[in-house]
Amino acid sequence: MTNWNKKHAQVPDELFSSELKFGDKLVYANIRKHADKQTLKCFPRIDTIAEDCGLSERTVSAAIKRLEKAGLLKVTPRKGTSNEYTFYKLEDGFERFSD
Repeated sequence: MTNWNKKHAQVPDELFSSELKFGDKLVYANIRKHADKQTLKCFPRIDTIAEDCGLSERTVSAAIKRLEKAGLLKVTPRKGTSNEYTFYKLEDGFERFSD
């Protein structure tokens, strides 16, 4: 039996009306669940995201590039470790997290 993580991440409606691929949306939600509520930043490794999503590391890397290009997150490379991912704050009062 799977031990489900109880942290949930909500995603904005715009994500589902976009031209992004299904895997991109899955990667977005997975990275979002790692983000800190106050800073909106996180540092999951590509291999962790890939394992969580059931995708290849190459597919995850391509999805992250598309998400950044779409303006849904900022990626800051960190030398010798994982990237830093920062989500942009939405002004409409959207609650991104629930426990």
